[in-house]
Amino acid sequence: MNPFPLSFKNLVGQITRAGFIAAYRFLAVLLLLVGVESANAQTTNGFSYVEAGGSMTITGYNCSSNLADVPALVNGLPVTSIGSHAFFQCTNLTRVTIPDAVTNISDYAFYRCTGLTNIVLPGNLTTIGDNAFAGSGLVYFSIPAGLINLGDYVFQSCDNLLAFDVDPSNPNFSSVGGVLFDKTQSVLFRYPQALTSPSYLIPGTVKTVGFGAFQSSKLTKVTIPSGVTSLLDDVFNASVKLSTISIPEGVSFIGDSAFSGCAGLTEALIPNSVTNIGNYVFFQCSKLTNAPLPATTTYIGDFSFAGTSLAKAILPDGLLGVGQFAFSGCSKLTSVVIPKTVTFLAANALNQCARLSEIQVDLSNTVYSSLGGVLFDKARTLLIQYPLGITASSYTIPNGVTTIGGGAFTRVGLTHVEIPTSVTNIGTFAFSGSSLTSVEIPSGVVDIGNGAFYGCSSLTSVRIPEGVGQIGDYTFQYCYQLSAISIPSSVNRIGQYAFFGCAKLPSITIPGSVTSIGTAALGQCPVLLIANFEGNPPLTDSSPLFAGSPTTVCYLPGAIGWGPTYGGARTAECPFLNPVILTTGTQFGISDKGFGFTIAWATNASVVIEASSAVAAPAWVPLSTNTISFVPGSSNPSNGQTHFTDSKSANVPNRFYRIRW
Repeated sequence: MNPFPLSFKNLVGQITRAGFIAAYRFLAVLLLLVGVESANAQTTNGFSYVEAGGSMTITGYNCSSNLADVPALVNGLPVTSIGSHAFFQCTNLTRVTIPDAVTNISDYAFYRCTGLTNIVLPGNLTTIGDNAFAGSGLVYFSIPAGLINLGDYVFQSCDNLLAFDVDPSNPNFSSVGGVLFDKTQSVLFRYPQALTSPSYLIPGTVKTVGFGAFQSSKLTKVTIPSGVTSLLDDVFNASVKLSTISIPEGVSFIGDSAFSGCAGLTEALIPNSVTNIGNYVFFQCSKLTNAPLPATTTYIGDFSFAGTSLAKAILPDGLLGVGQFAFSGCSKLTSVVIPKTVTFLAANALNQCARLSEIQVDLSNTVYSSLGGVLFDKARTLLIQYPLGITASSYTIPNGVTTIGGGAFTRVGLTHVEIPTSVTNIGTFAFSGSSLTSVEIPSGVVDIGNGAFYGCSSLTSVRIPEGVGQIGDYTFQYCYQLSAISIPSSVNRIGQYAFFGCAKLPSITIPGSVTSIGTAALGQCPVLLIANFEGNPPLTDSSPLFAGSPTTVCYLPGAIGWGPTYGGARTAECPFLNPVILTTGTQFGISDKGFGFTIAWATNASVVIEASSAVAAPAWVPLSTNTISFVPGSSNPSNGQTHFTDSKSANVPNRFYRIRW
């Protein structure tokens, strides 16, 4: 499982954003439809139907034949409607006969009927719903005389569609050169996807280019006339051969995903009449290097330039806001200047920009500031973004910062970050995927967000301070090198997948304060042999807590509620959950070999014995590293013990000892 939410790069491809939304809508409608059919639907000759208002609606077909003749009458009542998803994914269907009384074809009615190449629609048909023929094998499509309403994305992903033909008496639609328009040719509805012409001149009468009108076209050049005012959602989505686009002055609206996935687009000229760059407009236009923002731009939407090849982002004065992931994944972006007018900049707007080495902010900006190329709020209490392209190996967060923002250090190359004592909050995924090798979380931190250290594959040890209330979901997931973790007694919850995949974690101690542990929090930890619990068993769900981990759970004598297994692991009563120097018995004290003692611990780990000649101002010197072997339930008297002897103890007047682990 990989819950890290940065997989947006693959959203456009064979499945477009619009297709994704359509699929989601399909599932929701299908669930509703199944409920209705199970209660009311009847079946005859492979067709399911329901009665409503003295007429019949076909609600389904069993795809038993490649030739489907929709009956004109069922139980003496006329069939007037083809219901939503009625012929959904009947891939073997090649021909459909629809009776004259049908006036409505609902949403997704022939969705993904890939073998359906042609269909004759009745002259009385008035409505075709959204996505009704999307993904079908249509080659030619004839609009009948009575059609009034044509839904959105009706012909999306019709790869074989060559031309539209419109009955001359239809008062609402027309076609020119096989392209579908409204009657006055002020709205261009759909350019046939299978046409191979390299260029197209939109007629001068057109004011609006409709939803997905050129989606997945093979055009390399489209000329937009000066009379156009609106380019609706997905208008050129996934037109991978389109190389340049010049949007004329007068266009005031560019819809979401208008050029999303245009992988060959290198230049886009945007006029001053555009003030709002919508969501996903140039998303994953991987070759786009030139798209200057007009001086009139006031807002840049979510994912609008994500995944492009822009080298500079010159944000105009007058810009007010920048949305989520707006420039994320711009691999060639080196610098950004935030003008004084920006009052909203999404925290993740500039993440995953591998070469971004500097974020500058106009000194007059009242909301944001920068220091050393790093982005902060104006008061510098919130660190928002550390640029990914800075090549330093270490960084000291300025004193006074109280919050490290969500994703602030995601995937940075830093191996060390000095966190000041002023910090109280570490945001979600703040250091995820970074190169940190160790981290000292200061004592003032009380909140560590979900996924804060997710995927820090070089991180070896972490000490969490007293006061932190929970270890959130995914916090240390896939920290492959993590071999030591200290959890304070203030923690009451450990979230799902918190330590999942920590491949080198040999043991862990769960304080008695922890009352709940989430799904697979300690799963897939192949060397996690011991999990020490200092209290009663925390609540956990039915999913194995230790899935894929060879763990034995140790609990203290007197604890209640423990059974033979817990979270999918076997349990054992263990006397020592932390290393203890045993001060009784013959092995403690002076012998002919020197002063010695035994250390007991219910784990398989190492301890370091250190000595100092004073405790007032100690200078601790390591003397030995001892490994403790522990087998839960073993009757061997040396089980879980190691002995240490200081052969030089007689040579010094004073000797104090301590152990570290």
